[in-house]
Amino acid sequence: MDHNTLRHRLEGNYHTTMLARNAANLLERLTPDGYLPESLTGTYGGMFPRTIGAMARLLEELGLAARIRPMVDLVFRSMAASGLERVPHVINKPDPATGISSIMCSIDQIDGQAHVLLAWGMYAQAFPDDAWTRETYPFARTLMNRSSDAPYLSRCTNWRIEPGLVINLHLEHSREWNMWAAYDFLSQSFVASALSAMETAARHMHDAASAERWCERRTFLEKQIRANMVRNLDGKPVYAEMLLPTGKKPEFFPGLGWLNLAPIPSGWTGFDPAIFRNTLDAWPVRA
Repeated sequence: MDHNTLRHRLEGNYHTTMLARNAANLLERLTPDGYLPESLTGTYGGMFPRTIGAMARLLEELGLAARIRPMVDLVFRSMAASGLERVPHVINKPDPATGISSIMCSIDQIDGQAHVLLAWGMYAQAFPDDAWTRETYPFARTLMNRSSDAPYLSRCTNWRIEPGLVINLHLEHSREWNMWAAYDFLSQSFVASALSAMETAARHMHDAASAERWCERRTFLEKQIRANMVRNLDGKPVYAEMLLPTGKKPEFFPGLGWLNLAPIPSGWTGFDPAIFRNTLDAWPVRA
């Protein structure tokens, strides 16, 4: 399908109506205190903080960036109240008395952590002089430093088991309905995008040390993605869906899937356009 045909289909009544309905549904379920239930049917209980990144993109697109703040604030206060140093997997509805969400599940998912940091960075770019932005910057800075350092991102690549990529210890994937331990393309994209957004925020805060640190880590990560997350498919280079740790040299997962679309929702701009185009061309056939 050529690009003009695809664009015509996406701009047709069916898709625009469906997207408008879904966007309206998401806006309706987002409460003023920042609680965003993952499911309205109870299939998934609680709020999944990793959804915040995608929701922030929608809010920004609709000119509603101010509504990002309550979501991120709810997660930060939940972490602080529980003493958790990372973003939790699932949180409960806020307690009416305290306004704090208890933690339903604390599984460590670095992609979810990057979603929250990216959302904070997006809000900070929209409202750089907001009092809440300045008050929560130290909290976000500590979280960004942890998220872009070992054990998630190891920059010691002297050993063959260290590809210099972000490892997700609990990648929640639809493949085999399993949580994978993997260097996945989704986590690389969102961590790189979060580093970029946080770098911009740090420069506005006159925190040159953090800005340079995050710039260096993003540059390193993007270099390692080019070196270690590109594989050959039908004679063309494409981005790998996952690189699997083996205890020795990591191995490419042979398939393609929705993870390969990650630069789109993450807003990551450091990818190679030609390689990403090859990936998109192969995706409908090989995913």
